[in-house]
Amino acid sequence: MLLLLRHDYWEELNVIDPEERTATLPPPAEAAPETPILSLQGLPGTNEVYVARQAIFDRGLNVYGYEILSRSGWENRFTGENGDAATNQVIDGALHTFGLGTLVGTRLGFINMTRRMLVEEFGFLLPRENTMLEILETVEPDAEVIAACRALKDAGYRLAIDDYTGRPEMDPLVALADVVKVDYRAASAEQRAAYPRMLARRGLLMLAEKVESYAEQREALQAGYQLFQGYFFCRPQVLSRKEIPAYKVNYLRFLREVNRTDVDFPELERILGQDVAMSLKLLRYINSAQFGLRSKIETIRRALIMLGTRPIKAWVSLLALSAMGQDKPHELIVSSLVRSHFCQQLGLAAGMKEHAFDLSMIGMLSSLDAILDRPMPEIVKELPLSEPVKAALIGEPYGLGMVLNLAKAYEMGDWEHCSALANSLTIEDSRVFEIYCQSIAWSNQIFQSTELN
Repeated sequence: MLLLLRHDYWEELNVIDPEERTATLPPPAEAAPETPILSLQGLPGTNEVYVARQAIFDRGLNVYGYEILSRSGWENRFTGENGDAATNQVIDGALHTFGLGTLVGTRLGFINMTRRMLVEEFGFLLPRENTMLEILETVEPDAEVIAACRALKDAGYRLAIDDYTGRPEMDPLVALADVVKVDYRAASAEQRAAYPRMLARRGLLMLAEKVESYAEQREALQAGYQLFQGYFFCRPQVLSRKEIPAYKVNYLRFLREVNRTDVDFPELERILGQDVAMSLKLLRYINSAQFGLRSKIETIRRALIMLGTRPIKAWVSLLALSAMGQDKPHELIVSSLVRSHFCQQLGLAAGMKEHAFDLSMIGMLSSLDAILDRPMPEIVKELPLSEPVKAALIGEPYGLGMVLNLAKAYEMGDWEHCSALANSLTIEDSRVFEIYCQSIAWSNQIFQSTELN
């Protein structure tokens, strides 16, 4: 892409030490690591392990923890021995390979436990400080199971009951539990309201799962639930028609300007200069340790020159999304950043090198509808994006949209759909898992080196 700069921009570019400028530019989007960060080859007891995470929110819509969705091979389901195999693979293989902390950070990881996992004491292999052992609904509370759960509690582990339905037989396990989960979709309106009242005196945290809209989340909140799990946060709220808030309109201007085919750097400098907070974040980013600059960058102009066109497109877009999403759960921005890297690297694995940057932007912008509470087709009309990028964002299932759909399916633990899409894109199943974990680790580094939290 031709970089069009005014004469004074070229003049300043020429006074920058060429070695410093080259050394500090981020790796190009097309550069995939030669050796995967995560490798499962040679691990005992591992064979096609797949792990994803789903956020669990508190009443303030902050992330309380993540449920670890797992599958030992695309084809298996959480029934019988397959449930044992999936959990066993997670404990013995994947989690020990890259660490539970990579997936959950400082939050709790909710990990499904079958009867066999409990009575054979597999839970003790996990770190108690950031683990919530989730007892599956298929586990009958016999004496052996109750004894196993009591031993875990005595050792300092936290327990959750999955898919609580009010059965009296579950009372011995409920007495040991820290969290009780209710399937909000399966329960009737009467049951949804009754369960928090029934268990109120026990000091338990009530978790509503499969919450798919903000309306359901508000209803559960009013009913007495303290924790919420589902994809409600990444869907637009159904609101009466009203204007987009002025500050979001302003950041849409940033997105429009930075995503033009030929970025007008002087104009971008001008509008960035009108937003002190965004300017400071950009300067802090380029002066962070990962760049290793010998001299401090103190002006937006110099930062734009040092970064170059594609990195600037990505970083200004991320900063704009973060600013527009300040009234939304922070996890929405986190998932956008993870998905950006996920889509880019999936594209590279599929041999779509020439589209790597577009795929990165598709992943990053794929939550704009939830951030703005507007339909995606309406939003993309306002942005100067290429037709393939627009098509992917509005849900077209072909071309670049296949990569976005694969990323979304993996995030949701829709393993069968993942298998079909990965096969169509000629990506090895195990490679999808590795890229997903790399993307989470990469986003963690980005949030640590910037002030987007």
